[in-house]
Amino acid sequence: MTPIGNFRALREFHDKSAPPMIPTPTIYLKDLMFIEDGNGDWWDGENKTILNLQKINLLGKVINKIQDAQQIPYQLVPLTVVQDYLQNAKCLSVDELNQRSHKVEPSDGN
Repeated sequence: MTPIGNFRALREFHDKSAPPMIPTPTIYLKDLMFIEDGNGDWWDGENKTILNLQKINLLGKVINKIQDAQQIPYQLVPLTVVQDYLQNAKCLSVDELNQRSHKVEPSDGN
């Protein structure tokens, strides 16, 4: 999935997918940013008497897409093997992590 064509392939995938799904933040944040930056809050500029309802409508459409994707919860089944593994996994200390890091990528002495 590339940004070519404004993430067209990813957008099509999202449109075809049925919930539950995790919305891809990249495309939705980009849409929200362009709507916010490209549309004024007011139709009449400095007078600020006529609210730009078209902008609010565009923002609402993007937010609704995100919410629609989250309406149906995942039906996850607990896997005791995975839960046991994660609960009993060894956590390395900061010193152990640093030692392993220096083995893989030795410092240049600076």
